[in-house]
Amino acid sequence: MKESPRKKLRDNLSILLKPKSLVCVGGSQALGCIQASRRAGYKGKIWVVNPKIRPVEGATSVASVFDIPTPPDAALIALSAEKTPKVVSDLAKIGTKGAVSIASGFAEVDEKGKKLQEEIKKESGSMAFLGPNGMGMINFFDGIAVWGSDNHMNKVEGDGAAFISQSGAFLYNSSNVENGFPMGYAISTGNQAVIDLSDCIDVVLRDKRVRAIGIYIEGISNAQSLGKACWKAVQKKVPIIALRGTSNKISEKATSSHTGSMIVDDGLWEAFKMKYCIVEVKTPKALVETLKLITISGIPKGNRLGAVTYSGGLNNLIASQASEHGLALPDIPGSNKKKLKSIMPSTVPIANPFDMNFPFSSRSGISMENGEAIAEAINIFAKGMADILVFFIDIPRKGNLDIYKIWLPSIENLDFLAKKLKIPIVVGAPFPEGIEPEIRQTLIEKGVAPLLGFSEILTALGTSASWNEMSKHLTKKKYPKLVTSLRKSKLKSNIKNEFQSKNDLKVYGINFPKYKKTNKKNISKTLNEMTYPVALKILSNKISHKSAMGGVKLNLINESYVLKASAEIEKSYTNTYDSNFPSEFLLEEMVTFESDEYIIGAKKDSTMGLSIIFGKGGTNVEENKNFRILLSPIATWELKTVLESYKIKEGSKPFRELKKMIRMVEKYAITNFKKFRSLDLNPVVITNKREALALDALLVRE
Repeated sequence: MKESPRKKLRDNLSILLKPKSLVCVGGSQALGCIQASRRAGYKGKIWVVNPKIRPVEGATSVASVFDIPTPPDAALIALSAEKTPKVVSDLAKIGTKGAVSIASGFAEVDEKGKKLQEEIKKESGSMAFLGPNGMGMINFFDGIAVWGSDNHMNKVEGDGAAFISQSGAFLYNSSNVENGFPMGYAISTGNQAVIDLSDCIDVVLRDKRVRAIGIYIEGISNAQSLGKACWKAVQKKVPIIALRGTSNKISEKATSSHTGSMIVDDGLWEAFKMKYCIVEVKTPKALVETLKLITISGIPKGNRLGAVTYSGGLNNLIASQASEHGLALPDIPGSNKKKLKSIMPSTVPIANPFDMNFPFSSRSGISMENGEAIAEAINIFAKGMADILVFFIDIPRKGNLDIYKIWLPSIENLDFLAKKLKIPIVVGAPFPEGIEPEIRQTLIEKGVAPLLGFSEILTALGTSASWNEMSKHLTKKKYPKLVTSLRKSKLKSNIKNEFQSKNDLKVYGINFPKYKKTNKKNISKTLNEMTYPVALKILSNKISHKSAMGGVKLNLINESYVLKASAEIEKSYTNTYDSNFPSEFLLEEMVTFESDEYIIGAKKDSTMGLSIIFGKGGTNVEENKNFRILLSPIATWELKTVLESYKIKEGSKPFRELKKMIRMVEKYAITNFKKFRSLDLNPVVITNKREALALDALLVRE
């Protein structure tokens, strides 16, 4: 079977991440790359393309790419945007497996830059090309930098995290500032001309040392591919933690000034995360702490938190903020309480959070000098109660005083405690500098994650617990392939009026109140076929918001009211638009209902495919924006989660009716996907007979 182009690219990316040979093309920045790799212990062959043939530290100089004796596994290109495409072409011709370009001035800048980037894409062939407008790649597991700068090279022994970012700065900062962060791979994707985020996720998942993946994302170029890579991560039980750099609240111009990425609407992004088990944090530090927790201590099986402190004040903070992060603080079981009371001083309250108000020393009973006794007390406290345990403690810095030593016994037996409890154990410093690097490293070797910063700790705990809950829906299930078009339509929108929309949709089983089309001359005749009260609505293929222009009149109880309403609608139309009144109306019987008003809709997006909307409806739906978005095809668990978020109980008739109508809308949109653009049923109500009815419909086709 012939190998697919994408598979070949990913195989070559795998080689780029672990190259046995490297060529650097460029000036001073090539030296930084060489120095970082050599200091990390890289033993592979390095060449430098240097027309002046002068010696370069730790590398062999050659006059051109074609003078390299054997095809290199990796290349660093540190040249201007104008010169980069030619070098990419030359490297591809000699069989280079992968290359990195650190230059800016491409699609993120202007049309000229876009053409240069397209040229790179064309010339790279099967070479795994990272960038441009990025920093490159560092493999801290094996000690190699194909990177546009010198860098601290902290070798990661054992398991670690992968950090894949559209911003090279976040990688540079985290690898040069953070201590005790086992980052195995740092990959800067830049403008993603060839290799994108999904390729990087797919390839790092081949490395069993990768326990978690962090991504900094500004936009999505191929939702289908990214979704599949994220789904693969779920199957391998490798959480993906996202930090998102843009939203639809930021202008397209602002976004394209950095990486030229396609902005994804906030609601669609939320739906994408839900579908493919991505959890999100809001700050770079929270991302680092979450990756540390999962990589070092593991993934909690639930959200039950056991918190241990030496501070009553801190306990109050934990108790007041835990629920905001999705964390539960369960009560200590009665048998545990009884055992604790038998060994605790009378000054220690037995509760969760657990304030261990011990004396510094004691000849009899528990004290801060006795690490084994402290560990056993925590074991009794948390056994059978907690899914994750955090010991909040700030350890004084080393200096002229030795006061830090008083606190060390408290944490020296936590590795044994983790084995006993079989849950993740964390030491959390409420102050960001509360654990010195040397102590952090000791904890890491014990399998205990040292986390820093009170808010970031709670975020890491809650985020990791929520990933576990979300992942249950996707593990060992078939990849949920999106319904996508993968291109923007150039066809114009064609609004169907309410009568046409309802006629099209009722074929798919969507229920509406009794309705009739009429005109100015035949209103009285049509009313003979209706039951009062009725609604009168203007019919027009130009108007999408009838209520806003005064085109809807409700609860009309006789013919006189209806005729008066028709005149008011005509006047409102001519005042708002022009004198060419369409003269057609929809008459519809009013229904009584006791439910909230809901909206059910569908929309086609060039990036994310078909989305289905459900939420609170009514005339102010656009202002209130109280709705959720689901990406099609909708999984049963997704539908259940969204309906229950609006307090619609599973198993109830309203639940079944709304679920059924959502499925009908989805079926219509999928069946007519090529010519479909959007659909709104608003409002949808549950009648006194507990049936779902759509009172209005707006269908937009292409």
